[in-house]
Amino acid sequence: MRPAPDGYDPEGPRTRLLVVEDEMSTIFALRSFFAYSGFDVDCAAGPGDGVHLLERNAYDAVITDLQLTPGGVEGFEVAEVARRRNPAACVVMLTAYGSLATERRARESGVDVYQTKPIALDLLADAINGVLEARTTCRPH
Repeated sequence: MRPAPDGYDPEGPRTRLLVVEDEMSTIFALRSFFAYSGFDVDCAAGPGDGVHLLERNAYDAVITDLQLTPGGVEGFEVAEVARRRNPAACVVMLTAYGSLATERRARESGVDVYQTKPIALDLLADAINGVLEARTTCRPH
């Protein structure tokens, strides 16, 4: 883990992140790392809770697992709702079952960053920040 960046203002705006993941140890690791890195983190242990939080809150970034129930692929639904609710959000899909077909479907669902597990959390944070920075600099003023 790394400390919050220089110039970080605890009273200023923080990147709002939603983690949708069914493995509690992964939720704990993601939440701990991103909170320590200056993100405001909410977590959901399943697709229903994830969609509910997306419908009630605005998130800058969403990390979802592909398979949130045994044999399921609910991560696509979470990604689609996240993209619909905030077109500028960074949507990340993590999976232990990566394939080209799954990545193609993920991209069609609005996923910006598609990664197979395990992934180094600092690289994941860099990818999220890169997408968010690119979207911020591309917006008309």
